[in-house]
Amino acid sequence: MLRLFRPHVVAGNWKMHKGVGEAESFVRQLEDRLEEPSRRDLIEEDLLEVVIYPTALCVHSCLISRSSDLIQVGAQNGHWEIKGAYTGEVSIGSFAEEGCGYILIGHSERRSLFGETDQDVRRKVEAVMGTGAKAMVCVGELLSEREEGRTFQVVGSQVRSAVNGLPEEFVSKRLTIAYEPVWAIGTGRTASASDAQEVCAHIRGILKEIFGPQVANGVRILYGGSVKRDNTFDILKEPDVDGLLVGGASLEVDSFLGIVDEAIRAMGAKGLKGPIK
Repeated sequence: MLRLFRPHVVAGNWKMHKGVGEAESFVRQLEDRLEEPSRRDLIEEDLLEVVIYPTALCVHSCLISRSSDLIQVGAQNGHWEIKGAYTGEVSIGSFAEEGCGYILIGHSERRSLFGETDQDVRRKVEAVMGTGAKAMVCVGELLSEREEGRTFQVVGSQVRSAVNGLPEEFVSKRLTIAYEPVWAIGTGRTASASDAQEVCAHIRGILKEIFGPQVANGVRILYGGSVKRDNTFDILKEPDVDGLLVGGASLEVDSFLGIVDEAIRAMGAKGLKGPIK
């Protein structure tokens, strides 16, 4: 029996890859292939979103290379202040004004390599609220934390810090959470489908505690961590996994499109009909 569902998201994080020419070519090729009816119709019906996160330098080029809204362009990071003496930073407001539909916040590399704290993540979420963009907030545990049995504790703390006290309307309409176990990012190791479901369900449970079931059931929760075409279907068959944050496999049109197609197949296997209202 068909059932209502949360629109799914397949997002590609390019990290520090691709120059302007490569980015423009990628967008044109991907958009052309997303015009195939089985893909285009789901996107136009707001049942599937395809998002790319290019480098800051390539954001503008990617936006103007599109001829439609089949692909959404987001920013990998941004500063919470509107303006100021922050050499090298770009404000979240500036990215949103440029046309970015999503701001990626709290990626594990931002936390581990650049020292971002839960407080920084919260400031960025609040900055997104003042724009028309959506926030995609990353959470996840280290291998040592998982081996110590602290996954729920660590992930729960990150989620609560990011969302406590936020307006329900923002949470239900403009917040996405991406669970990315740090030990699975770029390592070739992937959480099992049941592992991904267990943590994504835990995240949804926290959202239910804070905002109630109606709001929590509308929030998309993604999985990220060595995602590729071969594991997409099994991960996305899980009821609380609503999409994927893809790293290396998003750098080539063929591999990224393969993940999109497997996501569509998984949506069908779930018996999905339309978005939760």
